[in-house]
Amino acid sequence: MSHRLFFALNFNGWMAHETEALAEELRRTLGARIRIIPPENWHITVSFLGVQEDGQFTGIMRAAQSAAKRFKPIRIDFERIQCGPRQDDPRMLWLAADDASSGRIGLLKQALEDGLVAERVPFHRETRPFRGHITLVRFGEDELHTGNQLKILKFDEPLNLNFIAESLDLMESSLTSSGSEYVVLQKFMFEQAEREKQHLSK
Repeated sequence: MSHRLFFALNFNGWMAHETEALAEELRRTLGARIRIIPPENWHITVSFLGVQEDGQFTGIMRAAQSAAKRFKPIRIDFERIQCGPRQDDPRMLWLAADDASSGRIGLLKQALEDGLVAERVPFHRETRPFRGHITLVRFGEDELHTGNQLKILKFDEPLNLNFIAESLDLMESSLTSSGSEYVVLQKFMFEQAEREKQHLSK
């Protein structure tokens, strides 16, 4: 059986509440017709694996477990709203992580993907520097007109949003009539978070 898989960092609690407020402000500023990504789909993609067969799961799980054990929970700070994938050709709005946070996630990504290569898991490995982000808005063909581009500049200000990622999550993506749906298949706790979890269970 085939599965469309990726690894991500997910958040909840305070960060989710603050991001929902920010998304609603974007809706009020840019208009009701823009497409806000549903909160349940907010995440930072670490590595996209594409379509994988059942036989690859053992190697994928081993690589993820090994990588997670090498990292403490990762603090991620978001610095601004940013147009993506390029400033000069915006198709979406991202909640962009700062350089230090992207660097920390990039080290996790490298460790994970080194493990996936060692396990002979087939996937396309990107070589460009990692930039952590959460997609908040997607624009249709007729929605990103000049007026909206000017309004977006209002959000080009420093933000004070952050969260602590305690696990690396294996996700499955399924395409439905209403768009993509994501399901967490397995959480791989980072080393310190796993120790605390075991301590609380005793």
